[in-house]
Amino acid sequence: MKIFVLLLTVLSLFGMILFSRRNSDIQYDDINVPTYSDSGPDLLYMPLTTEPPEAPYPPCFPENENIYIPEPPMIDDSQEEMIIEPVSTQPRFNLPPGPLIALTFDDGPSSLTLKILDILEYHNVRATFCVLGNRVVDQSRAPTILRAVNGGNEIVGHSWNHRNFVHMTNEAIEADLRNTSDAIEALIGYRPTLFRPPFGVTDYRVEMLLEELGYAILHWNLDPRDWENRDANHIYEHVMHRASHGDIILLHDIFEPTVEAVKRLIPSLLESGFSFVTASEMLWYLYGDIAPGWIYKGGEYEPIRTDPLPMEYEQ
Repeated sequence: MKIFVLLLTVLSLFGMILFSRRNSDIQYDDINVPTYSDSGPDLLYMPLTTEPPEAPYPPCFPENENIYIPEPPMIDDSQEEMIIEPVSTQPRFNLPPGPLIALTFDDGPSSLTLKILDILEYHNVRATFCVLGNRVVDQSRAPTILRAVNGGNEIVGHSWNHRNFVHMTNEAIEADLRNTSDAIEALIGYRPTLFRPPFGVTDYRVEMLLEELGYAILHWNLDPRDWENRDANHIYEHVMHRASHGDIILLHDIFEPTVEAVKRLIPSLLESGFSFVTASEMLWYLYGDIAPGWIYKGGEYEPIRTDPLPMEYEQ
């Protein structure tokens, strides 16, 4: 009996060692956390894990209790010589005929933004660029933004460096918005009244603050998730199978597959009868006057606002 028990013990230990060795062969490096070299150290894209459905991807910055206030934009005086008188990006009251569609590009400008502008100019269409403040103040990127504006495209703030506003204090959010808008105004001569929050994430507190500061919230209703699906064919097919009048499409001008997809998307959508407008033009067409603090998604969606948290009553 003792020999039998000893034999079982030896077999159990052998099995545990074998299982451990098999587990050690798992290639954890296969878990992909993609990064983009041109995005700089402040931007990291990660797979969807914990954000609510409205968010295209989760927070890319570690959260902590410290108050974050971005550095004020440093604009060199010599930059004034580069400023081009911008073409008005206010809504055209005589909008093009046919179904309307709006392309929006987040997280730039990057080196790929120039390729996007080449495509837009070739087809004589406009788009909206939702830019990061810490890129706007980069002197090497200023000509890209000025070229975009001079081509009739719209510039919208997208925060200073893409931190989740829901996890920031009011003081930090105000500083972020002020510095981003200051940087944009110093370069192109006007302050945007639309704002696209990082990840598209807000809550009631953030929306009340944006209302107080005069920003309407720009969302989207068509998302091919180009940040996740780095495949031009997937991006193209996703949009072409779903595109309809009034759509606001979310894209990113920091991924090469997105550029390749846009090369095909614009001529295909034009051939299908669509006319391209900026986000402001689309919102004016769909909703008329827009109100600060409200979320505008485009398509068939009505303006929305997050409900406040339920009040707690004493029992």
